[in-house]
Parts: sequence; C-alpha cells; structure tokens
Amino acid sequence: MINLLPASEKKELELLRQKNLVVVLVVIAAIALVCLCLVLFSLKLYVIEEVAAQKTALAGTDRYRQSSQAASLEQAIRLYNGQIASISRFYQGHVKITEVLQTLLAAARPDGVKLTTVDVSKNGQTGGMVVLLSGTSDTRDNLIAFKESLKGSPGIQNVHFPAESWVKPSDVDFSATIEINLPIKTNASQE
Repeated sequence: MINLLPASEKKELELLRQKNLVVVLVVIAAIALVCLCLVLFSLKLYVIEEVAAQKTALAGTDRYRQSSQAASLEQAIRLYNGQIASISRFYQGHVKITEVLQTLLAAARPDGVKLTTVDVSKNGQTGGMVVLLSGTSDTRDNLIAFKESLKGSPGIQNVHFPAESWVKPSDVDFSATIEINLPIKTNASQE
C-alpha cells in the first residue's frame, strides 16, 4: 500500500497517536492510584476499628483488675504461690522417713527382738539421719545377732549399743543409736 500523505500530516498523526498513548497510560495510572487509595483507606478503617476494640477490651480488663474481686483473687494466688514455694523448699534435700524405715527394717531381726521405740532425727553435721532404737530381746544372743545384722546392712553406720544392754542374759531391755546415710534426693532425681 502506498502512503500518499504528506510528511507534515504524518507527523501530526504520529503526534496524535503518541498523545492518545500518553492519555491511556495516565488514565491507567490514575485508576491504579485510585484503587490503591481505596485499599489503603479500607485498611485504615480496619486498623482504627481494631484499635478501638482493643481499647475497649483493655478498659474492661482494667476495670476488672481494679475491682475488689480481682484484687482478692490476685492476693490469694500470691499466697498460694508462696505456700507452694515454701513447701517445695521444705521437701528439697530431705530424706524421706519411709526410706529410713525401709533401711532399718531391711536388717534381719531375730524373732525374739521387739522394737518399742524408733526416734529419727537429722544429723546436722553429717547430713545423715540419727535413729534411736529401744526395745526388748528374749536373749542376749538374739540381741548380738540383731547388732551384727544392723552393722551388715547397707546405709547403716555407727551402730552403738550402751553397755547396760549387755548385762542381762535374758529379757534384755536395750537401746541403740545408729546412723543412716541415704542419698539426698533433689527434684530432678525424683522425677
């Protein structure tokens, strides 16, 4: 096809085509800008609404916190937390009395030996337990067998019978002092 238009008209047509392209691009950019503004405006409204809801919730929480019921509840929680902490400190590092009695009862006791009193206390110097025993034995030989059984038991140390316990050959009333050293259990080893 032959182009019969003069050069000046060709320039005008090219200029008009470029103007139309610029107008279309400006309109597209304007529409995109308006859409962006609308999205940002709706986001702003959403954020404002959420902030207002959070302020309302915070005000309600503050009112509840300032009420006497919340204050008494908070005080009760502090009291219970303190009691739990003191109980935990009390039980940490203590040897259980059941373990002391199990160690004591694990020693073979002849049939004629009867325990009447068992007194357990903590030895402050060694950290072990001091056990004071008293009882009766039908014969001195049974008492000697009981003493040897105590000495041979694991965890039992320093078995001491006073001299008065060995005087009578039968119907012997005795007392003894022994030390029991058991491993101290902490919270980590109890679990």
